[in-house]
Amino acid sequence: MKPHLVSGERFYSISEAHLIKELFSKASQIFESYGYDYINLSHFEPYEFQELAFGEKAKESIVFKDTSTGETLALRIDFTTQVVRTLSLLYNLKFPERLYYFGNTFSIGGESYEKIQAGIELLGVPSLKGDLEIIEILYKYLRSLGFKSLKVILSHAEIVPKLSGSDEKKKKAFYERNYEELEKILGERAEIFLELIPDETKLEFLKELGLEKEIKNLIE
Repeated sequence: MKPHLVSGERFYSISEAHLIKELFSKASQIFESYGYDYINLSHFEPYEFQELAFGEKAKESIVFKDTSTGETLALRIDFTTQVVRTLSLLYNLKFPERLYYFGNTFSIGGESYEKIQAGIELLGVPSLKGDLEIIEILYKYLRSLGFKSLKVILSHAEIVPKLSGSDEKKKKAFYERNYEELEKILGERAEIFLELIPDETKLEFLKELGLEKEIKNLIE
């Protein structure tokens, strides 16, 4: 049988592998300088947790059955829920908890079934202060990679759920920044929404959409 790449498989050359190693090394140095501990997680978890966390997106999971128990398992499609589930099994946690991770996530949604992901989780710190810390660390990491000009675009996690409700199509339009679909939801001023910056005109637009709390957080 002739060697070949299977569907969804990603091959990394030696030079690419060394680059990945370097990226992780730099990330580790910066994350640990802020007091973050490395956490090594399993590649899979019970599929039901992915269904609870991701809804329709869970269907993109790569699933298999544990033949000894009959339980349906899935390769992880994201780290955050895994971190929370893992921590819930531990005792004597002392908050705030600062953790970072690095590894592959798996999903049939995309050209390659494997993606490399690094990230940090900060648990037990008030939202605004915690957000600032995360942004500062990731900004510092990107600068360490040689990016000289960086722009930080702030948003708010509650905006999309409030405007789209349980409509998955609307949520997708927001996350993909699909102007045509957003125009159907927001009208002609969809363009304002896509290019929000903290000036009075655009913040007034958010107020009209009933997002007073989110405006206050963004200003802060």
